[in-house]
Amino acid sequence: MSNKIIGSDSQLKKLKKIRDEFGIKKSGNVTLDIVDPNTINSYKNRQTKASTLYKYTKETGFDPRLCPPLIIAKMKNGSKYLLDGDHRLHLWKLYRGKNEPINAMIIEVGSKEEIHELFIKFNKDGRTDITPEEEFVHRYFSKIDDNALALADTLEKCGLKIDMNTGEPETWVGLEEAPTTRIRDFEKMINRSSELATIIASRVLQEVYPNQRNLPTQLHGGLAIVYDKSELANNTKTLRKFKDWLKDLPIMTKNQNKLLRNFKDEGARILGVSVPAEWSMSIIAIGIMSRFKESERVAPATWNNNFKEAYDSILQDLKK
Repeated sequence: MSNKIIGSDSQLKKLKKIRDEFGIKKSGNVTLDIVDPNTINSYKNRQTKASTLYKYTKETGFDPRLCPPLIIAKMKNGSKYLLDGDHRLHLWKLYRGKNEPINAMIIEVGSKEEIHELFIKFNKDGRTDITPEEEFVHRYFSKIDDNALALADTLEKCGLKIDMNTGEPETWVGLEEAPTTRIRDFEKMINRSSELATIIASRVLQEVYPNQRNLPTQLHGGLAIVYDKSELANNTKTLRKFKDWLKDLPIMTKNQNKLLRNFKDEGARILGVSVPAEWSMSIIAIGIMSRFKESERVAPATWNNNFKEAYDSILQDLKK
């Protein structure tokens, strides 16, 4: 670090302008303290993995000189929650003992929603990567992200959840006992199909594969595209035949991943050329429709009236 800020006069003026415009947040008071490590609990924090702690210590062990203070959020009622430093806190307890005090920076916050905002800034916009699922959970609980709130509503309608997988209370968004999905793929399938098609596809897959902990997002997305682009929703008889056909498939494929691979391989064979991975859901949709066409459950007229236009349209888009 240099002893002064290096930059042009115009750059320094910009910094001062931003300072004058935003100032310091009213809830932004910061103090340094020494705290009992046993009194600080996480608030919807991510997993602290033994593998990560091993990676940090395998070369030289734990050096407390390289341990910056914990960052602790302090509520107006005096409650304190660990905001940043979960790995440092566990290593400190492991090496220095559970009762030795540890340095901490105490940040005053106005609400629990603000804790979620700061978590994202520290970990996503700051120095440490977080998973898309961890980021989404915090964006939802911050209550300031309209897109996250809307996606949470769709997750519930689908009977799904996004989970931080800590096993701790309320570290998920959606339905507590539901299968999990991945948020980026979930958003993608809604954009590629529709919210309604995504909901229908989720319910059908959970009928076909009950008691699954995870719902394969690529398979879910491919099925959603089929429901959105075809005329299935407008033909009750064909829709029933299609669902019955899907329900019979596990007898042959045993699990969802094998079913996914079957459809993906079929779609790739038909397409005949490679396409970016981001279009995998469309390839799977082609594979689903092709396999259904080969079955004895669909007559040529039914195919032409309900699937052909969608099938040809998706193929054309993939070949562009």
